[in-house]
Amino acid sequence: MNVRDACFRENLYSLVECGTKCQKENFQFIEENVFAMGFDYVSYGIKMPIPLTKFRAIMISNYPDAWQARYDQADYIQIDPVVLKGLKTIGEQINWTDSLFSNARQFWEEAQSYGIKYGLSRSSRLGSTIGMLSASRHNTSISPEELAHIQDKFYWLAQVAHITLSHVLSENIPERNVILTKREIEVLKWTADGKSAYDISMIFGVSKNTIDFHIKNCIAKLNTTNKVAATVKAVSLGLLST
Repeated sequence: MNVRDACFRENLYSLVECGTKCQKENFQFIEENVFAMGFDYVSYGIKMPIPLTKFRAIMISNYPDAWQARYDQADYIQIDPVVLKGLKTIGEQINWTDSLFSNARQFWEEAQSYGIKYGLSRSSRLGSTIGMLSASRHNTSISPEELAHIQDKFYWLAQVAHITLSHVLSENIPERNVILTKREIEVLKWTADGKSAYDISMIFGVSKNTIDFHIKNCIAKLNTTNKVAATVKAVSLGLLST
């Protein structure tokens, strides 16, 4: 390992040891290192656990404002080949090629019109959170030699981005900070196992009205309409893992 690579690793370790400072500071560190690798743009996003029927993400990037607005307006995240592949190949590096975008030509042509032409991405998982780091540029393609030189650095940068940014971004997820009582968690766990309110009341040796009371509290806290939706949301948010 040369001096430059050693310094790079040391900076990564320092960032992790300092913990999650704030979104702006952590992203700035990632951005500076992506620039040093020869890229113009960088983005990091995490998959939201809900809703289950439609993909949603929280992202931070330095992409042109006009492209970010267009991406959101067209809901391109639903068809973005990089995002879709990242969810299926967690931990693998994704090199942007024309074949990758063969089924989303309009999307790819629009992205290139904003200077987003050559890039690579890598998704990561931390607990129940999936995140992805992408770096791109407008001027030159990534040669095999360049890729071999930067892929290890990009791997480490993706890991650090996930460690330092996923927690900060996840704070913006609705209901992420919901606090369920120990009994509410137990009731939802038994509900997830298919037990009725009456069954759960027999397990705990309390009245069915008491279990119904806990269920109503969970429904209100999680902003859902019924106990099934409350249970699914609680599972998705990792609230029942304690």
